[in-house]
Amino acid sequence: MDYSQTDVVNWLKHCELLTDYELDSFTADETRPRITQSANGHMLFLRGVNLNPAQSPEDMVSVRLFIIEILVITYRKRRLVSIDDVLNSLIDNIG
Repeated sequence: MDYSQTDVVNWLKHCELLTDYELDSFTADETRPRITQSANGHMLFLRGVNLNPAQSPEDMVSVRLFIIEILVITYRKRRLVSIDDVLNSLIDNIG
């Protein structure tokens, strides 16, 4: 999900998966790479190399994951090519 979209943030606020503290951490402007056990699962914050056109690779892209037994939510503001590669691989293997 793209956290710059208001409807995405609203969905997260109302989905009842995250506590207020977890939601604040998940939607913070700045994050550091880490994994944190939360009340309902785990939150993983990573950074990837920015391979988007006309952008600097040193300008890392943040990707955030909320992980529970039956669900993984990925959350980002800017496109991350490596995430697209993983999704395409999963789609290819399912089809």
